[in-house]
Amino acid sequence: MGLLFKLLGYMPTTQAIECGFTHHGEMYGIPCWVGDVDAEGPMVAAKWAPGELAISVGHWFIGFRADVTGAEPMFRIGIGEPIKPCN
Repeated sequence: MGLLFKLLGYMPTTQAIECGFTHHGEMYGIPCWVGDVDAEGPMVAAKWAPGELAISVGHWFIGFRADVTGAEPMFRIGIGEPIKPCN
């Protein structure tokens, strides 16, 4: 199963913690790791590599909409439970 996760680009919990992520979350319905949850712009990374493409498309769409309407871009990030380290 580990090889399949690697092929699909899964970021394991231990790697997420090493990169500074502290919480489970979601962005545009895509499961993510979230860090700096108290910051104005928290850091977000998809748990699966294909999700990064979908998040990039979502960012492009929100940025385009903000340019057209003149509104401030707003990105909806759902912050879930803190990450519990695997032992």
